Amino acid sequence: MKCVVALATLPWTLSLKVLSELNVSESGCPNAPPNSCCNWRGQCADGWIPKRPLSEHAGSSNEECCQQTCVSFTCPDGYVANAAYRNNVGWSSDTCCDRTCDGFQCQAGYRVTDSSRSKIGSTHDECCAKTCSLHSCGALWKPLEERAQWVGSSDAVCCEPRCALMTCGHGWVLDDDKVDQVGATREDCCAKTCETVTCPRNFGIPDSKKRAVPKDESECCQPTCQQHVCSDGFVKDTARNAFFMPSDTRCCQRKCAAFECPDGWVAKKDAKELLATGPETCCQKSCALHECGAGWLADASKQIDIGSSDETCCAQSCALHTCPAGFALKPSAKTIADLSDSACCESESCSEMRGMSPASPAGQCNGHSKSECGKMYTILNSTDPYVKCKFDDNFGEEGLCRVDDASASSCTEM
Repeated sequence: MKCVVALATLPWTLSLKVLSELNVSESGCPNAPPNSCCNWRGQCADGWIPKRPLSEHAGSSNEECCQQTCVSFTCPDGYVANAAYRNNVGWSSDTCCDRTCDGFQCQAGYRVTDSSRSKIGSTHDECCAKTCSLHSCGALWKPLEERAQWVGSSDAVCCEPRCALMTCGHGWVLDDDKVDQVGATREDCCAKTCETVTCPRNFGIPDSKKRAVPKDESECCQPTCQQHVCSDGFVKDTARNAFFMPSDTRCCQRKCAAFECPDGWVAKKDAKELLATGPETCCQKSCALHECGAGWLADASKQIDIGSSDETCCAQSCALHTCPAGFALKPSAKTIADLSDSACCESESCSEMRGMSPASPAGQCNGHSKSECGKMYTILNSTDPYVKCKFDDNFGEEGLCRVDDASASSCTEM
């Protein structure tokens, strides 16, 4: 440990510029030998102080009676002066100076930095800093040999970032081919997207292309509805100006004049200039769409007529006809478009005969037993009406199954 001498503790007053004379009475050494420095009447030179105790030092000169202080000592390389040691004696590096970190031997992977060379210190912690040679770069960073002696212990100081860490910013995207490459700027790692392109008038960039990386800027821009000219039968819709893939259907509002009515609808003649908001605006339903009610039949001649009622679109069937007494509607009455008795009606006995079996051979009832006879009918020829078979008990001894002329009826659909 260095000793710091305080002048106030000396037995005489001393100045570096003007020093007091040293004599026995002033120095307080009455029993000193005659040749001791106590009897010297000289003065210590600047930067020198009296040797203590004076009585033990013989002489009569500055060199014999005084000792040099650190005031005039020049510290060598690796040391630095300290004002607190200016009055120390010994006149050496260890007495007059503090050791600096310059020249300190650090452990492997550590070094003295330029800023710490003049720093006072004599231990590893005081003088040495960790270098990048001891740092392991993260997965997204690349180690750099030229930074091995840099002072630091972080990826940001010791390594270079790979492009995977790059935030490209608006209008740029990370280039997939450069993800593992080293890059410090957006231009190193990223590619321009269509978002950075300025399109010509009436052109724009669809959302689907904004993040795309084009080979040429012309790939980014597409025409919009703003430049589309609507065809006859259409009117411009400014609300669609920003739409892409321009066409009449995408950019314009259709008028009824250009509206195609669905199947079964007929165009309204007085609606050509109206905006086509739907079939009801431009078209009217035709009878082709009408479903006829019970007792009515579709009328092919009225299919293109405008209407939606049975009366307008359909024909009445026999199902709506009332037959006279003794007659009933034919089974197919609902399929016959007529209202006459002859077309719609038949004898009531026809329905009874439909529950019977036809006699065989055709045209006669003979040959059938009494139990069979009442359940059969026949027709004599193609123009004669249907007749029932009736068993005649009065014919001969055993009776005979024969035609019942009274039951003759003009029946159909047997």
